[in-house]
Amino acid sequence: MTPSKASLHAIKTKGKTLGKHAAGATPEHRIDTLTPVVRGWANDHRHGICRETVAILDHFVWRRLYRWAKLRHPNTTGHWLAARYCPHRPGETWRFPDPTTGKQLIRVQEALTQQRHIQIKGDAHPFDPQWEASLQDRERQLARKASAALRATVLQQQHGRCPGCPQVLQDEESLELPHRDGNHQNNRLVTLVL
Repeated sequence: MTPSKASLHAIKTKGKTLGKHAAGATPEHRIDTLTPVVRGWANDHRHGICRETVAILDHFVWRRLYRWAKLRHPNTTGHWLAARYCPHRPGETWRFPDPTTGKQLIRVQEALTQQRHIQIKGDAHPFDPQWEASLQDRERQLARKASAALRATVLQQQHGRCPGCPQVLQDEESLELPHRDGNHQNNRLVTLVL
């Protein structure tokens, strides 16, 4: 699955608009305006992952930052601009840090956490007892993905079910993580229950 051309065009248009409005901005301002846009697009498209599209978008962001830097320093070379605004060691990918605060612009490739969509069988129906086990297994996987690492481990230990009742824990439910021994400092897996 790849992101649509319209989606890619929309993010590029937004990047161009942000670049035009920030002609005299500082690197910190550029980072603060571009990072939420890049992170939001990456979160929206985390299920449809395409390396070519991510590379295109990263290159686009690089070109917009280069144009912005060239507008600030019109009489300098590209090597000087790259050394000033995107310092990196040989073999590493480019970075765009703010020299005063140390903040860095997030790249699309780093912002994208791959999450494969768990498909439902075409004939599956939630009220058909024949599909109940398959749908419960899917709910367990979704709950495990939606929770933090410690909660996911406890959830897997409990086989995705509530210990009080045999119900499958849903990913939309608010889950509590009480300690069996009452000591909240003791985070061993045997003392935790969801």
